[in-house]
Amino acid sequence: MGQKASRLINLYYNIVEPVLGYPRHRETIASLIGPSMCYDECLTLASLRSTIEDNIICIIGPSQQKIDLSDCNIIAAPEGGFPIVLSTGFKPLYITGDLDLELKSLHIMISTIDKLIVHLHGDNIERVSILKQLLSSKNSIVYTSQVETIGCTIPLGGFTDGDRAILIAMLMNAREVKVKGYDFTRPVYHHKGLTLDTSEKIIKLKLAESIIIESAKILGYKLIQDKALKLLRYKEFREL
Repeated sequence: MGQKASRLINLYYNIVEPVLGYPRHRETIASLIGPSMCYDECLTLASLRSTIEDNIICIIGPSQQKIDLSDCNIIAAPEGGFPIVLSTGFKPLYITGDLDLELKSLHIMISTIDKLIVHLHGDNIERVSILKQLLSSKNSIVYTSQVETIGCTIPLGGFTDGDRAILIAMLMNAREVKVKGYDFTRPVYHHKGLTLDTSEKIIKLKLAESIIIESAKILGYKLIQDKALKLLRYKEFREL
């Protein structure tokens, strides 16, 4: 996975940084609070791959509409989609996020989800400290970054929680990724208690959409826009 993920780093550098101008050193510093030993993280990634590889996975976003999960055997979600999945009685295989959800929701997420993919950046170091205090032995956590790092923080190269959840499914060689409940034109905040749509958030969503499109090209997936977005893996990319 590491070699494939390294191919996605330049997408963040080329697509996101020129628009938003985030200082790269803040994320580099934040990555240092990740683990120094990689054994548990490698086991978690191996477990995810064994479940996802050659299978169909649904990635659920924070939709305001009812989402049909009847065709979803494997489900994952960003933090914003977690309340949607939870309300249906399903349990996501993994959640991606940067811990900017309400503390009550954070407690629920940690007590419910086994595998957490947590993004590290300069604004959430305090939340990561809270997370570490709440973790139990059943939780498996992998830390990610948008920039090249040292240690065991994975330089995944995604941007938002939503596109990162999709990227992980592709990196794990899913045969098909069904993307449900995503709207790249309108922000939805189920997990933050906010209702205000901001122009900056809309810009971020469009950048996330670009990350997904370009990542699919690099990782060998065909995008199909039907009722919902689907990503189908080309057979010739199977062994990458």
